[in-house]
Amino acid sequence: MRRDLRWASVLPGKVYLDMQLIAVLFLHFGTVVMLGLKVRGYAWSSAEVPTTPDVTGSSIVGKTLYLTPFIKAGKLEHAKSLSKVGRIGADKEVTSYAGYITVNPEFNSNLFFWFVPSMPV
Repeated sequence: MRRDLRWASVLPGKVYLDMQLIAVLFLHFGTVVMLGLKVRGYAWSSAEVPTTPDVTGSSIVGKTLYLTPFIKAGKLEHAKSLSKVGRIGADKEVTSYAGYITVNPEFNSNLFFWFVPSMPV
């Protein structure tokens, strides 16, 4: 692996080319897996990362949920319960989980996930 390849939090519209999918991980019944992108030759400085959310709804529900500290401490069921998404007003409500997993603490790089378990049809 080349040294100029780094993990990056990819923001929409910022990086178009030269990305590789690294791994797919899901938080499902205590098993942790992550989704990451390796980006060649581009890293964001903290000044380029938005500091305010792009909110289109009328309110923000809760605070940012960083799950890595709970996972490292072995509190998987607690992390799962915290990450459970409440009702979102869809025609059919389904169970889902969302939060952030730290992919590179040196750069404060976190990956957002929203996991919806599959259901039989």
